[in-house]
Amino acid sequence: MAEALVPVLEPLTTTLAWPPPGALNAVGAALAQAAPPAPDDDGDAPWLREEQRLAARRLVGTIKRHGGALLADPVGSGKTYVALAVACALRGELPAAVVVPAPLVPQWRHRAEECGVPVEVISHAAMSRGRTPDPGTRMVIIDESHHFRHPETRRYAHLSRFLVGRWVLCVTATPIVNRLEDMAHQLLLGIRDDALRGGGTISLRRALRNGESLPALGELVIATPMPALMPWRKERESRWDGELDPDAPSWISSLDQLMLSPRGEIAALVRCVLLTAAASSPAALRAALGRYALLLRHAAEAQQAGIPIDRRMIRRFTAEAPEQLLLWELLPAVTGGSALPLDDLEPVERLRAAIDLADPDPKAATLSRLIADATPTLVFANAVATIPYLRDRLIGVAPAWITGARAGWRHIQVPREQVLDWFRPGAPEVSPWVLLSSDVAAEGLDLQRAARVVHYDLPWTPMRLAQREGRSRRLGGRHTEVEVITMRPPPWLERRLRIGATLQRKSLLGRRAGLEGNDSAWRWRHDLAAEWASVPVACGVAAMSGEQEELLVGLQVDSNGLGASPTALAVIDAKGEWTESAPAVRSFLERARAGSPIMPEDADWERWRERISPFARALLRRVTESAWASGPQTPESRALIARAQATARQAGRERNTAALQRAEALLQFAARGHTAGEALLVEDLVAMDDPSLARQEIGPLTAGAEAGIRTIKLLGAIVVAPR
Repeated sequence: MAEALVPVLEPLTTTLAWPPPGALNAVGAALAQAAPPAPDDDGDAPWLREEQRLAARRLVGTIKRHGGALLADPVGSGKTYVALAVACALRGELPAAVVVPAPLVPQWRHRAEECGVPVEVISHAAMSRGRTPDPGTRMVIIDESHHFRHPETRRYAHLSRFLVGRWVLCVTATPIVNRLEDMAHQLLLGIRDDALRGGGTISLRRALRNGESLPALGELVIATPMPALMPWRKERESRWDGELDPDAPSWISSLDQLMLSPRGEIAALVRCVLLTAAASSPAALRAALGRYALLLRHAAEAQQAGIPIDRRMIRRFTAEAPEQLLLWELLPAVTGGSALPLDDLEPVERLRAAIDLADPDPKAATLSRLIADATPTLVFANAVATIPYLRDRLIGVAPAWITGARAGWRHIQVPREQVLDWFRPGAPEVSPWVLLSSDVAAEGLDLQRAARVVHYDLPWTPMRLAQREGRSRRLGGRHTEVEVITMRPPPWLERRLRIGATLQRKSLLGRRAGLEGNDSAWRWRHDLAAEWASVPVACGVAAMSGEQEELLVGLQVDSNGLGASPTALAVIDAKGEWTESAPAVRSFLERARAGSPIMPEDADWERWRERISPFARALLRRVTESAWASGPQTPESRALIARAQATARQAGRERNTAALQRAEALLQFAARGHTAGEALLVEDLVAMDDPSLARQEIGPLTAGAEAGIRTIKLLGAIVVAPR
């Protein structure tokens, strides 16, 4: 019998079974649709559009695999409805928890009731105060999740602890605000830091902090292209004077003479605060100078009492009053003397008194000309003091206004929701046609009546620009075109503040992270699937004629039956060398779309399968080795590892099987990557005494699947045979 056995030249050829033959275009569509994260069977909902259905199913699949996902569709594209479909699929028996900015609480409740999805809505502010959803909650949606980009804040700590062991969906059109690491902190709310090991990324946080390109990021972030039904964006720019840039005003020399602080870096920051206010309006500058004068008076009184000045004392002295604003935070925690120059008080008061709000204002005059045609318009300003200033300046307009807690029309205070209703879909044209707003109305709200958005002040981040415009540029809007007017500061102010340069620099972060542009390391997979969405899909193999022999193959690595995502696509040439580059894959599929199908000889299939095997082996090696790689470790996790090892040795000496199992589970938990909440749990465990730590039960905390036995299968292939 041994003499009759035939050696297998390539063992993987016994497992890489060819799928059935299929039509060339159908197989190409199957490979293209398999490029992004694999969709789950759940996630469909009757209120979704076709492209939203696929996004929802992909999100459900990603959350089941990794414990969390980020939905980063454009502003106004209907992310709320997609998120509700995901919640419907994953919430279990209890309502899903939705954490949203306070102004969006009524809107989310209305949308959830409209779709029939039970939800518990909690505001970001309530989360900051420690309020958490029902402990039995299984699924949590975090809307406008870019507000949770700072792990040092209380809201982040409260939320991340609650999210341990739960499924998490972050929703934001602008995940990156000031740095790439912003997106990492949002993902870590529900996803482990080493979730992308299979793609070669050991630490998600470290990679984004270092600005690395992450091809595997498409496993965690779902971002579909801008819907075709979105209103067109018509962009205009305007200088304050409309034509020529004015010279620096006389008060600028007085501002330059202020010392502001003996510490150079603090003085620069305080001057930036004052100049930013000046860029908004004379009223905003006067208000900022008033806050600075109040702070100086506090410091003078403290000095007379012999109390040293530091930021903690100022915060306590002002009793969290609004007057503290930002300035006290600029002081170091402990100083040897006052960091505030008390000699500034007199010139600050003179400068503040010299600002006459009745003087001609070229910026406000320019706005009056821009909105004189009675087109429904949203005007966004940075400073709250600018809103009433413009309300009094815009003669004949009678604008509505909103500044957070207060809202109104002309000088009449009106409930906030009523003011917003004047600009929501279906609002009558007889309502006020101009809404002056601070950035409190720049997120999440549906104000489709407006056909124009004016950036009266430039913010410090492109995220804020996109959020403002998204109030009117929304899917299904009543206007086919929305005009966007950006009021640029004059050169003398731009040279000092460099707002335009800062916006330009930060706008490149989205491209670096793959959220924008066609050259993304991972976004191309989503775009490729969208390009083939209208072609019928059939997994299988096909062949076409061409000039040289090559093939496109799609391999899927299965972990615990959940499927790998995304599918590995590679173009393999006649020598067996392969490439997974986006241009090569896209070029091959473009040729397949217009290719001439053929039926090769049966013997060719076996030869091509042997050519696939080296790539399959390399893929399996890459995935398997990543499972053994050491996870990203912090000082706390290293300390926990050492204590877990000591606990295991003690349990072994005592032959205590239960204690040994607990120690092994603790060691496995400490050695892997963690979500943000699990990282806080590690700190809690390190702080325990030895007996308490030995009794600690550690279960599967992250809601995603654990890595297990992996198998590989051939999803489909297209071969090119020479003519």
